Amino acid sequence: MKKNRNVTQKTTMWPVLIISVALSLLVSMSCTKKTLPVPVITSPLTASGMVGSAFSYTITASGDPIGFGATPLPAGLYINNTTGVISGTPTTPGSFNVPISATNVPGTTTGSGTATLVITIAPQVPVINSILTKQGTTGLAFSYTITASGTPTSFSAAPLPAGLSINTATGVISGTPTTAASTNVAIGATNVSGTGTATLAIAIAASLPLPVITSILTKQGTIGSAFSYTITASGTPTSFSATPLPAGLSFNAATGVISGTPTTAATTNVTIGATNVTGTGSATLAITIDAANNSFVVKKNAKTITIDGTLSECSWTNANSITFTNPTFSNNAVKVRTLWDNTNLYIAYEVTDSQIENPAVNPWEQDAIELFLDIGHEKSATMDTNDYQIIITALNSNPVNYYAAAAGKTIQKAITTSGSGYIVEIAVPWAQIGTTPVPDKTLGILFSNDDMDGGVTNSFDWKNLIESGGFKRPNLWGDISLSSAVACP
Repeated sequence: MKKNRNVTQKTTMWPVLIISVALSLLVSMSCTKKTLPVPVITSPLTASGMVGSAFSYTITASGDPIGFGATPLPAGLYINNTTGVISGTPTTPGSFNVPISATNVPGTTTGSGTATLVITIAPQVPVINSILTKQGTTGLAFSYTITASGTPTSFSAAPLPAGLSINTATGVISGTPTTAASTNVAIGATNVSGTGTATLAIAIAASLPLPVITSILTKQGTIGSAFSYTITASGTPTSFSATPLPAGLSFNAATGVISGTPTTAATTNVTIGATNVTGTGSATLAITIDAANNSFVVKKNAKTITIDGTLSECSWTNANSITFTNPTFSNNAVKVRTLWDNTNLYIAYEVTDSQIENPAVNPWEQDAIELFLDIGHEKSATMDTNDYQIIITALNSNPVNYYAAAAGKTIQKAITTSGSGYIVEIAVPWAQIGTTPVPDKTLGILFSNDDMDGGVTNSFDWKNLIESGGFKRPNLWGDISLSSAVACP
Protein backbone atom coordinates (compact mmCIF):
# COMPACT_ATOMS: atom_id res chain seq x y z
CA MET A 1 0.00 0.00 0.00
CA LYS A 2 2.80 2.52 0.68
CA LYS A 3 4.40 1.94 -2.72
CA ASN A 4 1.28 2.88 -4.58
CA ARG A 5 0.66 6.01 -2.54
CA ASN A 6 4.13 7.48 -3.51
CA VAL A 7 3.56 6.96 -7.25
CA THR A 8 0.30 8.88 -7.17
CA GLN A 9 1.86 11.87 -5.39
CA LYS A 10 4.70 12.11 -7.93
CA THR A 11 2.31 12.05 -10.85
CA THR A 12 0.16 14.93 -9.61
CA MET A 13 3.18 17.32 -9.40
CA TRP A 14 3.94 17.48 -13.22
CA PRO A 15 1.23 19.98 -14.18
CA VAL A 16 2.38 22.39 -11.56
CA LEU A 17 5.94 22.18 -12.79
CA ILE A 18 4.96 22.84 -16.46
CA ILE A 19 2.94 25.93 -15.58
CA SER A 20 5.77 27.30 -13.50
CA VAL A 21 8.29 26.93 -16.34
CA ALA A 22 5.93 28.65 -18.83
CA LEU A 23 5.46 31.62 -16.56
CA SER A 24 9.21 31.96 -16.16
CA LEU A 25 9.70 32.07 -19.96
CA LEU A 26 7.04 34.75 -20.44
CA VAL A 27 8.62 36.94 -17.83
CA SER A 28 11.99 36.49 -19.49
CA MET A 29 10.68 37.43 -22.97
CA SER A 30 8.97 40.58 -21.75
CA CYS A 31 12.12 41.74 -20.15
CA THR A 32 14.28 41.22 -23.33
CA LYS A 33 12.05 42.95 -26.10
CA LYS A 34 14.19 44.06 -29.24
CA THR A 35 14.51 47.87 -29.98
CA LEU A 36 15.38 49.12 -33.65
CA PRO A 37 17.38 52.32 -34.15
CA VAL A 38 15.74 55.44 -35.72
CA PRO A 39 16.35 55.33 -39.52
CA VAL A 40 19.07 57.63 -40.79
CA ILE A 41 18.93 58.78 -44.46
CA THR A 42 22.08 57.55 -46.16
CA SER A 43 21.37 58.39 -49.85
CA PRO A 44 22.93 61.59 -51.34
CA LEU A 45 20.87 64.70 -50.61
CA THR A 46 21.26 66.21 -54.11
CA ALA A 47 19.93 64.95 -57.47
CA SER A 48 19.67 66.47 -60.93
CA GLY A 49 17.62 65.92 -64.06
CA MET A 50 16.43 67.59 -67.24
CA VAL A 51 13.02 68.59 -68.48
CA GLY A 52 11.71 65.90 -70.79
CA SER A 53 14.24 63.23 -69.74
CA ALA A 54 13.63 60.22 -67.44
CA PHE A 55 14.59 60.83 -63.80
CA SER A 56 15.29 58.30 -61.00
CA TYR A 57 16.51 58.63 -57.39
CA THR A 58 16.28 56.06 -54.54
CA ILE A 59 15.99 56.99 -50.87
CA THR A 60 18.17 54.72 -48.70
CA ALA A 61 18.44 54.65 -44.89
CA SER A 62 19.71 52.60 -41.93
CA GLY A 63 17.34 51.00 -39.45
CA ASP A 64 15.61 48.60 -41.79
CA PRO A 65 12.95 51.11 -43.04
CA ILE A 66 9.83 49.68 -44.61
CA GLY A 67 8.20 52.94 -45.76
CA PHE A 68 9.36 56.17 -47.44
CA GLY A 69 7.98 59.64 -48.13
CA ALA A 70 8.87 62.64 -50.36
CA THR A 71 6.68 65.72 -50.81
CA PRO A 72 6.25 68.04 -52.55
CA LEU A 73 7.96 66.75 -55.69
CA PRO A 74 8.73 68.67 -58.93
CA ALA A 75 6.01 68.43 -61.58
CA GLY A 76 6.18 65.10 -63.41
CA LEU A 77 7.88 63.12 -60.55
CA TYR A 78 6.35 60.52 -58.19
CA ILE A 79 7.53 58.33 -55.25
CA ASN A 80 7.05 54.64 -54.59
CA ASN A 81 6.42 54.66 -50.81
CA THR A 82 7.48 51.01 -50.47
CA THR A 83 10.77 51.09 -52.38
CA GLY A 84 11.72 54.75 -51.87
CA VAL A 85 12.23 55.28 -55.63
CA ILE A 86 11.43 58.78 -56.96
CA SER A 87 10.95 58.63 -60.74
CA GLY A 88 9.17 60.16 -63.72
CA THR A 89 9.80 62.79 -66.41
CA PRO A 90 10.23 66.37 -65.13
CA THR A 91 8.25 69.08 -66.91
CA THR A 92 9.41 72.23 -65.12
CA PRO A 93 12.98 73.49 -64.66
CA GLY A 94 14.21 74.80 -61.32
CA SER A 95 15.72 73.89 -57.93
CA PHE A 96 13.38 72.15 -55.46
CA ASN A 97 13.89 71.42 -51.72
CA VAL A 98 12.05 68.14 -51.07
CA PRO A 99 11.59 66.77 -47.48
CA ILE A 100 12.22 63.00 -47.56
CA SER A 101 11.64 60.38 -44.84
CA ALA A 102 12.28 56.70 -43.98
CA THR A 103 10.17 54.75 -41.43
CA ASN A 104 10.84 51.29 -39.86
CA VAL A 105 8.48 48.79 -38.07
CA PRO A 106 5.19 50.43 -37.19
CA GLY A 107 4.35 50.33 -33.51
CA THR A 108 7.97 50.42 -32.33
CA THR A 109 9.42 53.28 -30.36
CA THR A 110 11.77 54.42 -33.06
CA GLY A 111 9.66 56.69 -35.47
CA SER A 112 11.02 58.12 -38.77
CA GLY A 113 14.24 59.60 -40.02
CA THR A 114 14.03 62.76 -42.26
CA ALA A 115 16.26 64.91 -44.46
CA THR A 116 15.99 67.48 -47.25
CA LEU A 117 16.75 66.41 -50.82
CA VAL A 118 17.67 69.20 -53.28
CA ILE A 119 16.49 68.27 -56.80
CA THR A 120 17.77 70.47 -59.65
CA ILE A 121 15.89 70.18 -62.96
CA ALA A 122 17.67 71.77 -65.91
CA PRO A 123 15.78 73.06 -68.98
CA GLN A 124 15.97 71.24 -72.31
CA VAL A 125 18.64 72.20 -74.79
CA PRO A 126 17.24 75.22 -76.70
CA VAL A 127 15.46 74.68 -80.03
CA ILE A 128 15.58 77.62 -82.47
CA ASN A 129 12.00 78.64 -83.40
CA SER A 130 12.48 81.96 -85.20
CA ILE A 131 11.96 81.95 -88.99
CA LEU A 132 15.13 80.95 -90.82
CA THR A 133 15.04 83.41 -93.74
CA LYS A 134 15.45 87.16 -93.68
CA GLN A 135 15.78 89.79 -96.40
CA GLY A 136 17.44 93.17 -96.24
CA THR A 137 18.63 96.00 -98.44
CA THR A 138 21.95 97.79 -98.55
CA GLY A 139 21.78 101.16 -96.87
CA LEU A 140 18.58 100.37 -94.93
CA ALA A 141 18.26 99.38 -91.27
CA PHE A 142 18.12 95.62 -90.69
CA SER A 143 16.85 93.72 -87.64
CA TYR A 144 16.30 90.04 -86.85
CA THR A 145 15.78 88.40 -83.45
CA ILE A 146 16.80 84.81 -82.67
CA THR A 147 14.16 83.11 -80.54
CA ALA A 148 14.28 79.63 -79.01
CA SER A 149 12.68 77.35 -76.44
CA GLY A 150 14.48 76.34 -73.25
CA THR A 151 15.01 79.84 -71.78
CA PRO A 152 18.36 80.54 -73.43
CA THR A 153 20.76 82.87 -71.64
CA SER A 154 22.98 83.73 -74.60
CA PHE A 155 22.97 83.68 -78.39
CA SER A 156 25.46 83.48 -81.25
CA ALA A 157 25.51 84.16 -85.01
CA ALA A 158 28.38 83.82 -87.49
CA PRO A 159 29.39 84.76 -90.08
CA LEU A 160 27.29 87.92 -90.48
CA PRO A 161 26.91 90.09 -93.62
CA ALA A 162 29.02 93.25 -93.64
CA GLY A 163 27.50 95.97 -91.52
CA LEU A 164 25.59 93.64 -89.17
CA SER A 165 26.33 92.57 -85.58
CA ILE A 166 24.66 90.47 -82.87
CA ASN A 167 23.73 91.26 -79.28
CA THR A 168 24.62 87.97 -77.58
CA ALA A 169 22.37 88.72 -74.60
CA THR A 170 19.17 89.46 -76.58
CA GLY A 171 19.74 87.52 -79.81
CA VAL A 172 19.12 90.63 -81.94
CA ILE A 173 21.05 90.83 -85.22
CA SER A 174 21.00 94.44 -86.42
CA GLY A 175 22.81 97.13 -88.36
CA THR A 176 22.88 98.58 -91.85
CA PRO A 177 24.04 96.14 -94.55
CA THR A 178 26.72 97.48 -96.86
CA THR A 179 27.09 94.67 -99.39
CA ALA A 180 24.52 92.85 -101.52
CA ALA A 181 24.97 89.12 -100.94
CA SER A 182 23.37 85.95 -99.59
CA THR A 183 24.87 84.57 -96.37
CA ASN A 184 24.17 81.32 -94.50
CA VAL A 185 24.55 82.24 -90.83
CA ALA A 186 25.01 79.61 -88.11
CA ILE A 187 22.87 80.82 -85.21
CA GLY A 188 22.82 79.38 -81.69
CA ALA A 189 20.88 79.66 -78.43
CA THR A 190 22.53 78.46 -75.21
CA ASN A 191 21.30 77.57 -71.70
CA VAL A 192 22.71 75.49 -68.85
CA SER A 193 21.90 72.29 -70.73
CA GLY A 194 23.68 73.12 -73.98
CA THR A 195 23.36 74.95 -77.29
CA GLY A 196 20.71 74.56 -79.99
CA THR A 197 21.72 75.58 -83.50
CA ALA A 198 20.18 76.31 -86.92
CA THR A 199 21.09 78.01 -90.20
CA LEU A 200 19.65 81.43 -91.00
CA ALA A 201 19.68 82.49 -94.67
CA ILE A 202 20.15 86.26 -94.91
CA ALA A 203 19.70 87.78 -98.38
CA ILE A 204 20.83 91.38 -98.77
CA ALA A 205 19.65 93.05 -101.98
CA ALA A 206 21.09 96.15 -103.60
CA SER A 207 19.08 99.24 -102.77
CA LEU A 208 16.45 100.39 -105.25
CA PRO A 209 14.99 103.85 -105.79
CA LEU A 210 11.59 104.47 -104.26
CA PRO A 211 8.89 103.44 -106.77
CA VAL A 212 7.29 106.20 -108.82
CA ILE A 213 3.78 105.61 -110.15
CA THR A 214 3.86 105.76 -113.96
CA SER A 215 0.30 104.68 -114.87
CA ILE A 216 -2.16 107.39 -115.85
CA LEU A 217 -3.99 108.84 -112.84
CA THR A 218 -7.51 109.03 -114.23
CA LYS A 219 -9.77 106.14 -115.17
CA GLN A 220 -13.39 105.94 -116.32
CA GLY A 221 -15.84 103.14 -115.81
CA THR A 222 -19.51 102.42 -116.32
CA ILE A 223 -22.05 100.84 -114.01
CA GLY A 224 -22.59 97.22 -115.01
CA SER A 225 -19.57 97.05 -117.34
CA ALA A 226 -16.28 95.27 -116.67
CA PHE A 227 -13.60 97.60 -115.31
CA SER A 228 -9.84 97.13 -115.29
CA TYR A 229 -6.91 99.36 -114.38
CA THR A 230 -3.30 98.35 -113.76
CA ILE A 231 -0.96 100.27 -111.49
CA THR A 232 2.51 100.54 -113.00
CA ALA A 233 5.59 102.05 -111.39
CA SER A 234 9.34 102.31 -111.65
CA GLY A 235 11.67 100.77 -109.08
CA THR A 236 10.68 97.11 -109.54
CA PRO A 237 7.75 97.07 -107.11
CA THR A 238 6.87 93.75 -105.51
CA SER A 239 3.43 94.71 -104.21
CA PHE A 240 0.76 97.32 -104.71
CA SER A 241 -2.05 98.97 -102.75
CA ALA A 242 -5.26 100.84 -103.58
CA THR A 243 -7.84 102.29 -101.20
CA PRO A 244 -10.68 103.18 -101.03
CA LEU A 245 -12.19 101.53 -104.09
CA PRO A 246 -15.56 102.22 -105.74
CA ALA A 247 -18.31 99.74 -104.95
CA GLY A 248 -18.00 96.55 -107.00
CA LEU A 249 -14.24 96.78 -107.55
CA SER A 250 -11.48 94.70 -105.95
CA PHE A 251 -7.70 94.77 -105.97
CA ASN A 252 -4.90 92.28 -106.58
CA ALA A 253 -1.98 93.41 -104.42
CA ALA A 254 0.48 91.19 -106.29
CA THR A 255 -0.29 92.40 -109.83
CA GLY A 256 -1.61 95.91 -109.15
CA VAL A 257 -4.81 95.23 -111.10
CA ILE A 258 -8.02 96.95 -109.99
CA SER A 259 -10.96 95.14 -111.55
CA GLY A 260 -14.59 94.23 -111.19
CA THR A 261 -17.98 95.53 -112.22
CA PRO A 262 -18.87 98.95 -110.76
CA THR A 263 -22.28 99.29 -109.11
CA THR A 264 -22.44 102.97 -108.16
CA ALA A 265 -21.93 106.15 -110.17
CA ALA A 266 -19.37 108.35 -108.41
CA THR A 267 -15.87 109.79 -108.59
CA THR A 268 -13.48 108.23 -106.07
CA ASN A 269 -10.01 109.48 -105.26
CA VAL A 270 -8.04 106.29 -104.70
CA THR A 271 -4.66 106.34 -102.99
CA ILE A 272 -2.54 103.89 -104.94
CA GLY A 273 0.87 102.64 -103.92
CA ALA A 274 3.76 100.61 -105.29
CA THR A 275 6.22 99.03 -102.85
CA ASN A 276 9.73 97.65 -103.23
CA VAL A 277 12.46 96.86 -100.71
CA THR A 278 13.19 100.57 -100.31
CA GLY A 279 9.68 101.77 -99.56
CA THR A 280 6.37 102.80 -101.10
CA GLY A 281 5.66 105.38 -103.76
CA SER A 282 2.10 106.65 -103.89
CA ALA A 283 -0.23 108.78 -105.99
CA THR A 284 -3.92 109.60 -106.26
CA LEU A 285 -5.98 107.89 -108.95
CA ALA A 286 -9.31 109.50 -109.82
CA ILE A 287 -11.79 106.77 -110.77
CA THR A 288 -15.03 108.07 -112.26
CA ILE A 289 -17.85 105.57 -112.58
CA ASP A 290 -20.62 106.80 -114.84
CA ALA A 291 -24.13 105.62 -115.39
CA ALA A 292 -24.57 103.04 -118.13
CA ASN A 293 -24.00 104.16 -121.72
CA ASN A 294 -21.73 106.99 -120.55
CA SER A 295 -18.30 105.75 -121.61
CA PHE A 296 -16.56 103.05 -123.54
CA VAL A 297 -13.11 101.67 -124.26
CA VAL A 298 -11.23 102.62 -127.41
CA LYS A 299 -9.07 99.86 -128.90
CA LYS A 300 -5.67 100.61 -130.41
CA ASN A 301 -5.06 100.55 -134.15
CA ALA A 302 -1.99 98.66 -135.36
CA LYS A 303 -2.70 98.86 -139.10
CA THR A 304 -2.77 101.57 -141.73
CA ILE A 305 -6.12 103.32 -141.95
CA THR A 306 -7.04 105.19 -145.11
CA ILE A 307 -9.50 108.00 -144.46
CA ASP A 308 -11.87 107.34 -147.37
CA GLY A 309 -15.28 106.91 -145.76
CA THR A 310 -15.48 103.16 -146.47
CA LEU A 311 -14.38 101.69 -143.09
CA SER A 312 -13.02 98.65 -144.91
CA GLU A 313 -10.04 98.02 -142.66
CA CYS A 314 -10.13 95.15 -140.14
CA SER A 315 -9.39 97.59 -137.34
CA TRP A 316 -12.77 99.23 -137.96
CA THR A 317 -14.43 95.82 -138.07
CA ASN A 318 -13.15 94.98 -134.59
CA ALA A 319 -13.48 98.45 -133.07
CA ASN A 320 -15.81 99.03 -130.13
CA SER A 321 -18.96 100.95 -130.99
CA ILE A 322 -22.02 102.62 -129.55
CA THR A 323 -25.42 103.14 -131.17
CA PHE A 324 -28.03 105.76 -130.37
CA THR A 325 -31.30 106.64 -132.09
CA ASN A 326 -33.25 109.80 -132.88
CA PRO A 327 -36.12 110.11 -130.40
CA THR A 328 -38.14 112.19 -132.90
CA PHE A 329 -37.42 110.82 -136.38
CA SER A 330 -37.69 107.04 -136.52
CA ASN A 331 -35.66 106.78 -139.75
CA ASN A 332 -32.56 108.16 -138.07
CA ALA A 333 -29.93 106.28 -136.00
CA VAL A 334 -26.19 106.59 -135.47
CA LYS A 335 -23.45 104.03 -134.86
CA VAL A 336 -20.12 105.47 -133.71
CA ARG A 337 -16.85 103.53 -133.74
CA THR A 338 -13.52 104.74 -132.36
CA LEU A 339 -9.83 103.77 -132.60
CA TRP A 340 -6.52 105.31 -131.65
CA ASP A 341 -2.81 105.06 -132.39
CA ASN A 342 0.17 107.20 -131.55
CA THR A 343 -0.71 109.70 -134.28
CA ASN A 344 -4.48 110.04 -134.44
CA LEU A 345 -7.81 109.61 -132.72
CA TYR A 346 -10.11 107.95 -135.27
CA ILE A 347 -13.89 108.35 -135.21
CA ALA A 348 -16.41 106.92 -137.66
CA TYR A 349 -20.07 107.94 -137.76
CA GLU A 350 -22.40 105.59 -139.63
CA VAL A 351 -25.68 107.51 -139.95
CA THR A 352 -28.87 105.80 -140.99
CA ASP A 353 -31.01 108.48 -142.66
CA SER A 354 -33.17 108.04 -145.74
CA GLN A 355 -33.57 111.81 -146.14
CA ILE A 356 -30.34 113.82 -146.42
CA GLU A 357 -31.06 117.56 -146.73
CA ASN A 358 -28.97 120.70 -146.77
CA PRO A 359 -31.18 123.77 -147.25
CA ALA A 360 -30.20 125.66 -144.09
CA VAL A 361 -27.38 128.14 -143.62
CA ASN A 362 -26.22 127.03 -140.17
CA PRO A 363 -24.46 123.68 -140.22
CA TRP A 364 -26.23 122.42 -137.06
CA GLU A 365 -29.53 122.87 -138.87
CA GLN A 366 -28.50 120.51 -141.68
CA ASP A 367 -27.85 116.78 -141.77
CA ALA A 368 -24.52 116.72 -139.93
CA ILE A 369 -22.45 115.04 -137.29
CA GLU A 370 -21.00 116.88 -134.28
CA LEU A 371 -18.01 115.92 -132.16
CA PHE A 372 -17.29 117.48 -128.75
CA LEU A 373 -13.93 116.82 -127.03
CA ASP A 374 -12.78 117.62 -123.49
CA ILE A 375 -9.08 116.91 -124.06
CA GLY A 376 -7.92 117.61 -120.51
CA HIS A 377 -10.85 115.68 -119.03
CA GLU A 378 -11.50 118.68 -116.79
CA LYS A 379 -15.26 118.06 -116.59
CA SER A 380 -15.95 121.78 -116.35
CA ALA A 381 -19.50 123.06 -115.91
CA THR A 382 -19.08 125.21 -119.02
CA MET A 383 -17.04 124.87 -122.19
CA ASP A 384 -13.69 126.67 -122.15
CA THR A 385 -10.70 127.11 -124.41
CA ASN A 386 -9.59 123.53 -123.81
CA ASP A 387 -12.81 122.09 -125.27
CA TYR A 388 -13.48 121.32 -128.93
CA GLN A 389 -16.64 121.28 -131.04
CA ILE A 390 -16.42 120.14 -134.67
CA ILE A 391 -19.35 119.98 -137.09
CA ILE A 392 -19.21 118.17 -140.45
CA THR A 393 -22.24 118.27 -142.73
CA ALA A 394 -23.27 115.32 -144.88
CA LEU A 395 -23.43 117.31 -148.10
CA ASN A 396 -20.59 119.75 -147.43
CA SER A 397 -17.42 118.13 -146.25
CA ASN A 398 -15.78 121.35 -145.04
CA PRO A 399 -15.68 121.08 -141.25
CA VAL A 400 -16.98 123.99 -139.25
CA ASN A 401 -14.72 124.51 -136.26
CA TYR A 402 -17.39 126.07 -134.15
CA TYR A 403 -15.65 126.46 -130.82
CA ALA A 404 -12.53 128.63 -130.46
CA ALA A 405 -10.25 125.81 -129.32
CA ALA A 406 -10.88 123.99 -132.59
CA ALA A 407 -10.33 127.02 -134.80
CA GLY A 408 -7.50 126.61 -137.25
CA LYS A 409 -7.03 122.92 -136.51
CA THR A 410 -6.55 120.47 -139.34
CA ILE A 411 -8.29 117.11 -139.30
CA GLN A 412 -8.57 114.38 -141.91
CA LYS A 413 -12.10 113.59 -143.03
CA ALA A 414 -14.02 111.68 -145.67
CA ILE A 415 -17.76 111.39 -146.36
CA THR A 416 -19.64 108.79 -148.38
CA THR A 417 -23.40 108.85 -148.93
CA SER A 418 -25.97 106.30 -150.05
CA GLY A 419 -29.70 105.94 -150.25
CA SER A 420 -29.83 104.74 -146.67
CA GLY A 421 -27.55 107.33 -145.06
CA TYR A 422 -23.96 108.45 -144.91
CA ILE A 423 -20.58 107.73 -143.31
CA VAL A 424 -18.23 110.33 -141.87
CA GLU A 425 -14.68 109.05 -141.19
CA ILE A 426 -12.40 111.36 -139.18
CA ALA A 427 -8.76 111.31 -138.05
CA VAL A 428 -7.95 113.92 -135.40
CA PRO A 429 -4.16 114.32 -134.99
CA TRP A 430 -3.11 114.29 -131.34
CA ALA A 431 -0.61 117.01 -132.14
CA GLN A 432 -3.43 119.26 -133.29
CA ILE A 433 -5.30 119.01 -130.02
CA GLY A 434 -2.23 119.25 -127.83
CA THR A 435 -2.12 115.95 -125.97
CA THR A 436 -0.15 112.70 -125.96
CA PRO A 437 -1.96 109.36 -126.12
CA VAL A 438 -1.13 106.63 -123.60
CA PRO A 439 -3.05 103.54 -122.50
CA ASP A 440 -5.73 104.32 -119.90
CA LYS A 441 -5.87 107.96 -120.91
CA THR A 442 -9.42 109.30 -120.62
CA LEU A 443 -11.02 112.04 -122.70
CA GLY A 444 -14.39 113.67 -122.26
CA ILE A 445 -16.49 113.23 -125.40
CA LEU A 446 -19.96 113.78 -126.79
CA PHE A 447 -21.19 112.19 -130.04
CA SER A 448 -24.07 114.05 -131.66
CA ASN A 449 -26.13 114.03 -134.86
CA ASP A 450 -28.20 116.75 -136.51
CA ASP A 451 -31.04 115.46 -138.68
CA MET A 452 -33.13 117.58 -141.02
CA ASP A 453 -36.30 116.05 -142.42
CA GLY A 454 -38.77 118.15 -144.35
CA GLY A 455 -37.13 121.38 -143.29
CA VAL A 456 -37.28 120.50 -139.59
CA THR A 457 -34.05 119.82 -137.69
CA ASN A 458 -33.76 117.57 -134.71
CA SER A 459 -30.47 117.14 -132.85
CA PHE A 460 -29.72 114.21 -130.56
CA ASP A 461 -26.70 112.56 -128.93
CA TRP A 462 -25.64 109.47 -127.00
CA LYS A 463 -26.28 111.24 -123.66
CA ASN A 464 -29.57 112.99 -124.56
CA LEU A 465 -28.11 116.41 -123.74
CA ILE A 466 -28.62 118.49 -126.89
CA GLU A 467 -32.22 119.55 -126.45
CA SER A 468 -31.69 120.48 -122.79
CA GLY A 469 -28.59 122.54 -123.54
CA GLY A 470 -26.39 120.01 -121.73
CA PHE A 471 -24.05 119.79 -124.72
CA LYS A 472 -22.46 123.02 -123.42
CA ARG A 473 -21.51 121.35 -120.14
CA PRO A 474 -18.46 119.00 -120.40
CA ASN A 475 -19.15 117.63 -116.92
CA LEU A 476 -22.24 115.93 -118.40
CA TRP A 477 -20.50 114.44 -121.43
CA GLY A 478 -19.44 110.85 -121.62
CA ASP A 479 -15.89 109.53 -121.78
CA ILE A 480 -13.64 107.34 -123.85
CA SER A 481 -10.69 105.44 -122.40
CA LEU A 482 -7.69 104.49 -124.53
CA SER A 483 -6.99 100.77 -124.22
CA SER A 484 -3.78 98.89 -124.97
CA ALA A 485 -5.89 96.10 -126.53
CA VAL A 486 -5.28 96.00 -130.27
CA ALA A 487 -8.33 95.93 -132.55
CA CYS A 488 -6.65 94.00 -135.34
CA PRO A 489 -3.24 92.53 -134.37
